[in-house]
Amino acid sequence: MESVPSDVLTVLDPRDPVGSEGAQMRPSPALASAGGAVAAAEGARPPRSPPTALARPLQQVPLREARGAGAPAGAQTCNVPWLPPAQHAAAAERFRFDPQGCSAMLDVSAPNCLRCVANATRSSQGVCFLDPPIAQGQVVEVRFRFDNKPGRMRYFLGVARQRFASDACDIDLRKAGWSIENLYASPHSEGSACTLKAAPIFHTGSVVTLAVDLRDSQKPEVRFSVDTTGVCLSARLPTRGLHSVIPWISLYNRGAQVTLLDTALKVSSPHVSHP
Repeated sequence: MESVPSDVLTVLDPRDPVGSEGAQMRPSPALASAGGAVAAAEGARPPRSPPTALARPLQQVPLREARGAGAPAGAQTCNVPWLPPAQHAAAAERFRFDPQGCSAMLDVSAPNCLRCVANATRSSQGVCFLDPPIAQGQVVEVRFRFDNKPGRMRYFLGVARQRFASDACDIDLRKAGWSIENLYASPHSEGSACTLKAAPIFHTGSVVTLAVDLRDSQKPEVRFSVDTTGVCLSARLPTRGLHSVIPWISLYNRGAQVTLLDTALKVSSPHVSHP
């Protein structure tokens, strides 16, 4: 299991000061003592406000620029989105994290916010499914913002044809459906895991877009794109026996937090091609 200091993994209150990595900043006892001495010497002088860089709540961590590591081999840059702007907002349906389909290691703190509350292991890590499923004849884009991502490995995002165990080992997760995993060069597929390692494809602050196109039953596809690294990965889905897919996510380290953005909308298309 990846070892991460416990103070880095604390789930923060919006009032707590945080650094650029989302880690809580706590003064040492020596600094606290020195600060008390200074405050006593200054008497009734009003305390100075803390630097704004340390007063930013976790949910407002700014997006990072790409980290120079480059995209994995074979990755492409996404330039054109699949979905045009929704013409009828009432026809769009919002996705949510489903607390009934969520591991005890994860917490649905709000319908659009998921937190990891316990460190995972290679033999068991938490999964949370999204609701509703994506049905045949639909095209969908869902955006996930990684507000905090302690550590680098064993973070998954993908779709599956049906729900599976909400606590699973990393080997099973790589074969559970079609997903990306940080530090892997291409998507995992149902029953077949990618084995080629790569530089990290998303970080704290990254927005990862999951796009699923089931409009044409002969060309179903899932696509993953990352704003901070420019990575774009895709995988073809089965043309037979696939009536719907269910989005899912797995977080690995305690303190990780992901938010569904307001633009995560479902749009239906009436054009379906049958075999």
